[in-house]
Amino acid sequence: MSQLQIKTLLENLFTESRLVFWNDADQEFSAELVSLVPDSVSLILLDDEPKLQLKQKLEIQDLSGKYLLYSPQAEPLPEDDWLLNIRLYSRIFRAD
Repeated sequence: MSQLQIKTLLENLFTESRLVFWNDADQEFSAELVSLVPDSVSLILLDDEPKLQLKQKLEIQDLSGKYLLYSPQAEPLPEDDWLLNIRLYSRIFRAD
């Protein structure tokens, strides 16, 4: 999938939801990730953020911001996913 296709697909997802999760287990796009983020969308690297603090930010502090929540790992199992409730009402992006 080309970078243009990915950016277009992400832009479309953000018309439907303000939060989009992207688990990139093969880390195919980590090098060019910043250039793929649509305008007016903030990038959050899931592995760098404390999960409780992130939940508070997304569900209490900022209810209107758009965020791409990126992880260079596989999607966690539901029982291990501290952000499962948010993931369930958000959109998921897969570049395969």
